Parts: sequence; structure tokens; C-alpha cells
Amino acid sequence: MFSDARRGVFRTAGLVRSRPQQRTEALVTIAGAVLETVNHEQRLAARVADIAATTLCGSAGVWLARTDTGETWWATEGYGELEQDVADQLCEHVREQLADSMDGVATPVVLAGGQARSAEWLGEMGLGMYALFPIVAGGRLLGGLAFIWPNDALPLATEDVEYAKTLAGLAGVTMFNARILADSAVAMEELRAQSELIEDMSDAVISCDAEGRVVSWNAGAERVYGYSNAEAAGCDLFALLNTEFLNAEETVVPREEVLRLAAEGEWRGECRERRSDGAALITDASLNGRSDRDGRLELILVNRDITAQRREEHEALHDALTGLPNRRMLTLKLYDAYARACRHQRSLAVLFIDLDGFKPINDTYGHAAGDEVLKAVASRITATLRVTDTVARIGGDEFVVVLQETGDRDSVVEVTRRILDSVAEPVEIGATSVKVLASIGIAHAVEPTIDGAADDLLDAADLAMYEAKRQRIGMAFSEPDD
Repeated sequence: MFSDARRGVFRTAGLVRSRPQQRTEALVTIAGAVLETVNHEQRLAARVADIAATTLCGSAGVWLARTDTGETWWATEGYGELEQDVADQLCEHVREQLADSMDGVATPVVLAGGQARSAEWLGEMGLGMYALFPIVAGGRLLGGLAFIWPNDALPLATEDVEYAKTLAGLAGVTMFNARILADSAVAMEELRAQSELIEDMSDAVISCDAEGRVVSWNAGAERVYGYSNAEAAGCDLFALLNTEFLNAEETVVPREEVLRLAAEGEWRGECRERRSDGAALITDASLNGRSDRDGRLELILVNRDITAQRREEHEALHDALTGLPNRRMLTLKLYDAYARACRHQRSLAVLFIDLDGFKPINDTYGHAAGDEVLKAVASRITATLRVTDTVARIGGDEFVVVLQETGDRDSVVEVTRRILDSVAEPVEIGATSVKVLASIGIAHAVEPTIDGAADDLLDAADLAMYEAKRQRIGMAFSEPDD
């Protein structure tokens, strides 16, 4: 009997020739079976075998093969053990005849075109002769229609051969179209699933034309930015979101440069942006360029809202009151500045600042007034420095300044005096004017080396600050080796 990979049998009909109208109706039936064949090719094979047996007055079987999987089967249902065995033997014989065509390329098949053959085992059983008609479509061999007629029957007439060839060919076209339809349905389902996946993403997935006008805008973009798809479509994306592009060093990158890099491949970085309600956003951005069907540049953005993450990181590294770097951030900045100074043989200075007269303000006017003074001092110190310098609040009324590429000692003194003068300016608290002074210790490394350490500079500046406070001279120098 047949194995699981190969099932089937023959259907036998009487010896009365079918009318042309029956054959035409049969062909129409096969041609209209595309949808049914999408999921049931075996059912089409069974129908073809049944029609061939009925209209050609013999026994017919249909062999099918999926050349991509190698799976084979026969149509249809058995009429007894003897006929089942005949079908089994014929199946093996057909396999041999079509073995060279299993690569999926349609080649001339033995017995095609009415070259009938009589196998010994058919003759021994008195079953007559058989012909094999290839089922071919799209340049691929899909199987074959095997037809057997008794010894005492007339040979197949020319019109019978042509009809059988047409039946086999039409079956091939039907199966081929069904497979295309099935593949298209699968592709559409995959596209639908991908579209749903993109829609369900929490990230903003946006496509734009080469000028930055929004073409598509997923649900994630609506959640991140607050604009609906209808509101965003056609807008200049970067103007809509007030986008600022930042590189790894948090330096602003010109829009034209970003678009050029994206057109050539990919740009990654962070963006400062704004929601529809005006709230500030920071996004981790990936911008890629690709060509659409017409060869025009299309930009694909995948942006993730990292505002909360950056806020948490900022809070962990910055003073909550003044917004300045805290002691932890100062350590990172100082180590980085010291390494850079050693690498490029540039000078470096650390200023340790302590406020004089701050405690009486706290005691007299309260902590709220003291906080206002600290914020004013932080702002004034920052205003006297370059963007490459660092000022940190490390606790209470203590501040630390890291000056890079300071030059000689006179340059350091000049910066220190500006800080002293700015801090000494009165601070207005409501109707009251208060004043604090600063004592500043300075550690200046003209030619720092890797044998030294950044901590040594900080410790030296701390000691120098106590000396300046003790002598009430505003500033005092201390070299790391002192």
C-alpha cells in the first residue's frame, strides 16, 4: 500500500466516449478551481484524475510534486487491492520516467504527446497501455497525468491526445496560479503582521522624503510626540519637532550633515526635540536612507524617548539645588581633564572655593535665603568661565573649578580674581541685600605627568583654600608637590 508521502488510486469509467461539450465543461471546471486549489492541491489532482478517466474512458491517476520540498502524492481513492497495487507500481514507474525532471525544470517527458507504452506488468495483468502527460507551468514540472486503457480498446485518437495535453496543461496553470495566490496571501499576511508590529512599537517609526517631509507616522510616534498621523503627514519633521541633532560628545550637528550621512548609510545620535504640548524631549535616534520604488531618497527614523533616562542620569550626577555637577561628576570630569592634559602636555588648574559669611545668612534669614545665595554664586562662577571649564558644587558652600589649558600662573590668577569679584557682588533677597566672600585655593599643574594624579590636585587646592581663609587673602597657590 502507499506510504504517508504517497497516496492514491485510479478512477475507472466505462468505455463510452464523452461528448465534446462534456470535455469543454470539464476544462472550465479545472480552470475555475484556483481558489479551491490554494489549500487543496490533492483535491484538484483527484478531480483531474476523475475527469480524465470519465472523458477518456480509461483509468487515470495524477502525480504531483512540490519541487521545493520533494513531497509527492497521487490522487485519489482505491477500488480494491489489485487496482491499488497497479497504482502503486505505476507510481514508481512514473517516478523513474520523471526522475530527471525533479530539479523543477520542465523537460520533454517520455510518453508525452501520445507516445503510448505498454509496461510488462501492465501486459501481464491484461491492463493494456499507458501514456504520461506532463503537468507543467511557469517553466516548472509540477507532476504528470498518467492514463491507462485496456488492450482491447482503440489507441488514443489525435483529439484525445490533444485533449489530455490540454487537461494536464490547464491543471498545471491552475496549480501554478493557486501557488502564486497562496504565496501572495502569505506575503500580504507577513506585511500585515509587520505593519501591526511597527504600529505596536513604543518607538517612533517615521519615514520622510529627502526634504524631511513626513510620509508615514506610526502609533508610537503619536505617543512619543503627541501629533496624530493626520497632523504630522506632509510636515517638515525637523521643524515640527524643533529637532537639534547631537553627537556622542553632545555637540550640535548641522541638519544638512545629518541628512548627508543618512543618505550615505546611517546616522546615530541623540536629538533634543519638543512634543506637541511644548514639553522637551530627548530621543535616541537612528536615521537611515533608502531608495523608494522610483529611485528617490527616503529617510527612515526610529526614535526612542529617553527623556526620563537622561533626567535620572542628570540627577545622579548633578546638584539638585544649583544644577551644577556634583562630587561624582566632578571626579569624572577631573580625571578626564587630567588625562587630556597629560596626553597633550597642556596645563591644568583646580580651584577649591569656600564661601565666607554664608552661615550667618542661613542663621539670620533662613535656609531658603541661603539657597538663593548658593544659586546666585553658582550662576556667577559659571559666567566667568569658558565652556571647556567645569564648576561643581561638592557640598554645603564648597565649589570646585577645573580650568583646562590655563597657560601661565598669571592667567590662573586673572580667572580667580574674576570669580572673587563676581561672588562679592551683593545678592538681593526680597527687600534685603546680602553679601558673601570667597576663599579660593589654587593647585596649578603646568606640565602634568602620568606619575601624578588628579586627586593630588584636588587635595592641594583644598589645602591652599584653608591657607587663603586663614590669612584672609582671597586666594592662595599650592603646587601638588608642596
